[in-house]
Amino acid sequence: MRASLDAADASLDPSLAVLAAACEDHGVVEFLILPQESAATQPSPASIAGRMKDVAARHPHSLPMQIALIQSQLRRGELPEAAAIAERAMRAFPDNTDPARLATSIYTMARQWDRAAAAAREWLQRSAENPQPPSIALAEIELSRGDANAAVKALQPFVKQVTTNPQSQPDLTAALLRAYAAAGRDNEARDILQPLLPRDRSWRVLWVKIASNQIRDAAIAAAWIRQVEPMISDHVECVELGRAWYAVAVRGAGESAYESAAKALDPIVARPDAPGDAVLLRGVIADRAGDFKTAEMNYRRGLQITPRQPEAMNNLAYLILQTGGDLAEAKKLASEAVNLSPTTASFLDTLARIQAKTGERDSAVATFQKALTLEPNSLDALIGLASTLLDSGKRDSAAKALSQIDVVLKSKAPATALPDQQRKELDALRATVKASL
Repeated sequence: MRASLDAADASLDPSLAVLAAACEDHGVVEFLILPQESAATQPSPASIAGRMKDVAARHPHSLPMQIALIQSQLRRGELPEAAAIAERAMRAFPDNTDPARLATSIYTMARQWDRAAAAAREWLQRSAENPQPPSIALAEIELSRGDANAAVKALQPFVKQVTTNPQSQPDLTAALLRAYAAAGRDNEARDILQPLLPRDRSWRVLWVKIASNQIRDAAIAAAWIRQVEPMISDHVECVELGRAWYAVAVRGAGESAYESAAKALDPIVARPDAPGDAVLLRGVIADRAGDFKTAEMNYRRGLQITPRQPEAMNNLAYLILQTGGDLAEAKKLASEAVNLSPTTASFLDTLARIQAKTGERDSAVATFQKALTLEPNSLDALIGLASTLLDSGKRDSAAKALSQIDVVLKSKAPATALPDQQRKELDALRATVKASL
């Protein structure tokens, strides 16, 4: 009897689609045939996932089973498990691109940049007939780990194609222009992109995103934004404009940039049919400016318009924690944010801080440690962990976490300043540790 695929939840859908397309594979056949004792009952999503794992282990040379298992684990946020299967599949199928592609995605999601780059290079080596996708992936990884010149190098074989006809491959063009801008070659990026601005909204959105994310000098980034601002009209572009002004404000463009961000968004937010992303962004801007009342109002309204937004849930939970609000509500919001995005370390950090505040210190320590498995150098999580350990009377463990913090700080550029709140927390932690010696 064939297993019913209707019982699967959203975490299994892509996996089952892979299996449905490979019904002749021996591993897939075994998976689809239910054991006799289970044939009379509808299998649960958990039992389907467990069976998928067992069958994949028995059929290591069934590529569809390995791919399906990886996708299932990815959807469930089980990144270490998914990475292990992807590595095994890369060895078992040395000429196939899929395992290397999936490994690249997994390590990118986990922010393990060295492993992501190695997987992307493996993917590229297996993609002689179509090198562009792995090259773009490698460039994006290099950008993420701060090596813009390496990103440019990864895309060097495609430079002529982009400069000759930038509109033919928008993803490739966008990747190269981001790499140029991050490498300090923003003039070259501008020369390619500027002629495209009047033609299509997508190019204007790319322009403001490059200004906000890749151009290192805040003044130059602000000049880019001002140049395109008169061309922007519809609400999608206005939201991106507000986002860009907010980003350069955070990077030191001054209070006027915060005001420009709010100015871009306010007409959109004032509409009864305001899009949720605009309302939520307006909340972020108010939050950053210390206007917690406006921030809370917009977070709540945005979540009514577009529910199940993990970033907004996390931000509202943290705001409630900061302002002494209902911790039960904060915990519920933070838990839902983690459920929706289990691989986001900052969401785990928020949940852990709420757990610590409510006296659930063992749970808080475990949650901080989970955040650190995702981002080992997260200062927020390290500071929170050390503080919670200290409050639990575990002074030696707290001192060890503080030593890790010092290692992370030494690895940062000398001119890198900590955010005020982070610096205050760290100063208080040091003082408490010192007083306890």
